[in-house]
Amino acid sequence: MTAAIAYIASLFLLSATPVFTPVPPGVPTRMDQAASAQSKIDGEWTIYLGTRKPAMFKGALSQTGQKVSGFFGDETAEYPVTGTIVGSDVKFVFSFYEGGDTIKVSVTGKFEREAITGTARMGDLDVEVNCQRTSQ
Repeated sequence: MTAAIAYIASLFLLSATPVFTPVPPGVPTRMDQAASAQSKIDGEWTIYLGTRKPAMFKGALSQTGQKVSGFFGDETAEYPVTGTIVGSDVKFVFSFYEGGDTIKVSVTGKFEREAITGTARMGDLDVEVNCQRTSQ
């Protein structure tokens, strides 16, 4: 009788043991999806360019997959933004007008929750860039 009870108990324990199936590479898990939802770039932003005469623009960015779009603007106009985000690496471009000239701004930086920090290429000039999310 004890052998039968031991046998039944071992079957019960074996059936209660969880089985983990590895997730194939590239397939998002629930944890990946939760982290991705928290790390979206969507929202209203202020960008500061560290030029001799510091420049500031306000606007909005949105993310669809790895594509970033939106606008930045000043008191005179809004300028379209296009770019990409892969992990925390973000790149985007916009152009603005100053003194009759079009100035292209290419930003490369790191995105972390409420900020983007990095550099902006403006013609031959590299400047520090700091973006702060003002709302989601």
